[in-house]
Amino acid sequence: MKLLATVREGYRADIDGLRALAVLSVVLFHIDKTWVPGGFIGVDIFFVISGFLITGNIAQDIERGSFKITEFYRRRIRRIMPALSVVLLTCLLAGQILFLPDDMQNLAFSAIASQLSLANFYFLFSLDTGYFADDSTLHPLLHLWTLGVEEQFYLLWPLALFAVGVRGFTRVLIGVLFVIAAASFAAAQLIAPDAPMVAYYMLPTRAGQLMAGALCYFLVRERQSTTPFPGWSRELMGWGSLALIAASLIWIDESMTFPGILAIPVTLGSAGLLLTGSVGGSSLSRAFTFRPFVWIGLISYSLYLWHWPVLAFARYVTGELNLPQQALAFLVMIALSWMSFRWVEGPARRTRASFSRVFLTHFALPTAVLILAVIGIRATDGLGVWTLNAGYTQRLAQLELDNLPSTASPFVCQGPYLDHDDVTLPACRINSLDEPRALLWGDSNAGHYVATVRAIAEDLGFGFRNIAHSACPPLLEHAPEFANPRTADGCEQSIAATLDVLDQYPAVILAANWENHINQWGDRFLDEVSATVTQLRERNVDVLVIGRLPQLASVDHDCERKQLRLPFMDCGSRAVIARTRPDRVNDALRDVVVAAGARYVDFNDHLCEDGVCHGVQNGTMLYYNVGHLSQRGGEILGEAVINDEAILQAFRPLVAISPSDMPTIARGPAAEQLPSLTHLLSPDIWSNDRAIRISGGLLFRDETETGYQSSYLTLAPGSLPASEARSLTVTAIFRRLDASRPLLRVTTSGPDGRFDFIVNAAGDGVELRRGRPDAWTEQVDGDLIRLTATIPFDPANSELRLDILPAAATSLSNEYTVAATGSIVLADLAINYATTSSPAEPSP
Repeated sequence: MKLLATVREGYRADIDGLRALAVLSVVLFHIDKTWVPGGFIGVDIFFVISGFLITGNIAQDIERGSFKITEFYRRRIRRIMPALSVVLLTCLLAGQILFLPDDMQNLAFSAIASQLSLANFYFLFSLDTGYFADDSTLHPLLHLWTLGVEEQFYLLWPLALFAVGVRGFTRVLIGVLFVIAAASFAAAQLIAPDAPMVAYYMLPTRAGQLMAGALCYFLVRERQSTTPFPGWSRELMGWGSLALIAASLIWIDESMTFPGILAIPVTLGSAGLLLTGSVGGSSLSRAFTFRPFVWIGLISYSLYLWHWPVLAFARYVTGELNLPQQALAFLVMIALSWMSFRWVEGPARRTRASFSRVFLTHFALPTAVLILAVIGIRATDGLGVWTLNAGYTQRLAQLELDNLPSTASPFVCQGPYLDHDDVTLPACRINSLDEPRALLWGDSNAGHYVATVRAIAEDLGFGFRNIAHSACPPLLEHAPEFANPRTADGCEQSIAATLDVLDQYPAVILAANWENHINQWGDRFLDEVSATVTQLRERNVDVLVIGRLPQLASVDHDCERKQLRLPFMDCGSRAVIARTRPDRVNDALRDVVVAAGARYVDFNDHLCEDGVCHGVQNGTMLYYNVGHLSQRGGEILGEAVINDEAILQAFRPLVAISPSDMPTIARGPAAEQLPSLTHLLSPDIWSNDRAIRISGGLLFRDETETGYQSSYLTLAPGSLPASEARSLTVTAIFRRLDASRPLLRVTTSGPDGRFDFIVNAAGDGVELRRGRPDAWTEQVDGDLIRLTATIPFDPANSELRLDILPAAATSLSNEYTVAATGSIVLADLAINYATTSSPAEPSP
């Protein structure tokens, strides 16, 4: 058995060995980044090889006078497109089985972009890199940005070489190529710190590697006419080049600025190995012809195409892969690559068909099929064939509304660049009509605690405002120093805006990602926290610090939706972490803030049991990502902690400092039988099973034009307050979703006991359509519409009924019609009983 590959005329087995090094570096890095920290530089090796080979092929044809642009593109199409089209179509089929609708649409659009050599542009402009962005490892075609770069190079480079010619200009070309390569590396170094995706995905900042390959070819051609390299120099150059690549693989990682200066060593190393093999070779060149290396090199294109989709789909279903799953994924990608090489790449390469036929069969027809598939996917909003399953789509819609980040709530004031308007927004006053005297202040952790603290506030009766600046700790001084460098400017602006209003709050609740800051900065950060608490206490500010919730190892916030198709998925098994990790941080934090005069509380007893913290409670995912509760998760946690007296005790001083002025159900023995606020927002007490509990309230829908899809609740006379009550006030807060005209109907027993309010969800008001309450007011704040109506009431003989029609009319001027459709969210609902009637003032 021969261990070295057979050498054929014109064939460089050592280049296939170098391809093997490149593709294995990339594959192993993508399987587990800790195995080969700099494995992503394998892409740079491929770029250098492409620049070398493509330049050589074009230059030789130009010198022979046989260069034809159509022949060049014919070879490129048959080399690249068949295997690519198979991968794209297979991914669309797999996505139709596994992917959620939004993910399916993204996959479809990325497939078209990849087919048209625009994947790098697509991912540059469409990939979500925001604070709560989905993991990029779940995008099956993300790796095809490299093909976009190479194919754009193939489009431009042959035209450039043909235009300038190559005869007799070798030294001039070498100089020009050197300047272009240097400029590309310099541009990447300058751009990467501020626009890393532009530097990483775009041809101009990747041209340095391609030009280095071209430069290597012309150096070889120039050297062939002079004295050959001696053996010792080839050995030194070969092993030195490998050392540059090895150093890059080991010492570079994805946290560093790349590409740019750090891309130069791997580029020089790759060019050095190509040059060594071109001028006589070395022992290393012969080692690269080892048959297993060459075999991997031969299938390297297919392996590169297949490896990432295999990993992306596997992670989409199972989360992070363990070692057996990683090994299985590797075997699957090798098998798919071999089949692709043998039955797709091979036949396509051997075809002698003309350019027009190759273009039609290998590009135009697959592209047409892809376009039709994408049109179908887009027309069904990503559902595809699943649109035929009504039960699936309804359940999916309900889970989708429950699966939102805390920032989706109109009550959460969070952003990277806060200004005065942001920190004074009326919508972010919680459980308070006027400005409260308590402030929940922090980073995104303060944002995800809003729903939890709101439940406590409603239970105890205090109000608060929330201000959350993303990735920026709540410190009076030096906060930007602890922020990510990319968010430091926003942190500084947000802190300044907060400090401008801070003095009006005699109570402050602090919440932040204490774990990350303490792990990174240690005592230095804790000293700043202590200083902040101390300064606030010196101003007689009441300070409460909320500890860090468990930061999980892995979270798939879409898991419950995926389970609708894949019931074998276990959402709870991966969303866990040992409690010792958050406890260590919280213990250090508690000691510091209590010593400085603050109270401390955390909610981890309600997330952890027997030393293990769980992100799934009673089958519901509470987390949106590894470190943040979802909006619904914050609400569920709030429902749990209001039964914990120790937690309530920590918040109880806020009742005296910042009492709520919201209308609430009367307290006292006669009123205890009345529904609580939480009960009124429970879908269980609304008729017809049409009220859907979502993050931020109850969703009501009317999807038919043949009738009203109404929901109602009734309070019987026996459950109403004492006989001295003479009026009731209903306060409802709606969050508008579309242009429907929902109706709130309040009905009491007796004549003239019906009052209808039409809410203009597309405009700025409420219209009283029937009845004359003693008084009513409206308030519009962004997406929120608050209606407060005081109605005459005789508890001795009255039954109270509330009806909600999500779509009662098509406009404020029209009469009621069953043809109206739409939806509305009831974000808040409160009832207050008074012993005297309100003044009979008409609505303005």
